Amino acid sequence: MSAVVRTRRFWMLELSMLTLATALFSVTLALIPLFTEKGMSSELAAWALGLLGAGQVIGRLLYVAMPHTVAPWVPLAVTAGLSAASLALLALVPGPPWLLIVIGIITGAVRGAQTLVQGSAVADRWGTRSYGAINGFFAAPITFIGAFGPALGPLLAVAAGSYSAMALIAVGLAALSLAFARFS
Repeated sequence: MSAVVRTRRFWMLELSMLTLATALFSVTLALIPLFTEKGMSSELAAWALGLLGAGQVIGRLLYVAMPHTVAPWVPLAVTAGLSAASLALLALVPGPPWLLIVIGIITGAVRGAQTLVQGSAVADRWGTRSYGAINGFFAAPITFIGAFGPALGPLLAVAAGSYSAMALIAVGLAALSLAFARFS
């Protein structure tokens, strides 16, 4: 394990997944205030959040169905790129509500795929020998971000002045993830 966690590749993977998780968690867990800021009712925004969750299932199913014959960094880069695009749409599209909901479902699908990309990242790069130790070390900071995800979006929104501005910050984080992914 120690040989792996001392490599540049490991830390590029860590930074890529950490920035991606931060971007996705901060926006998706703050979807209700983001959508109410855009004029949607609280009730409809709550439905949209539920449909984002359904989108996560779709993303996981699509990820599993895809052939995995590419370099290990490619699924992470694709997920980061799709995250940047869908988060940008959430930040910039003012409505109508049905379109925001569709974008939310797509963002949910990307987040669902990201979960499986994270789960397979260590084994895809370093195999299953010492998987538990390496993956535990790898996943700890990401799990920390996930635990504080419900607070991240509102904190960033207050600092940035709006939930749409917070989502634009998340776009920047997803773009950083994409840059780091190539070296993972």
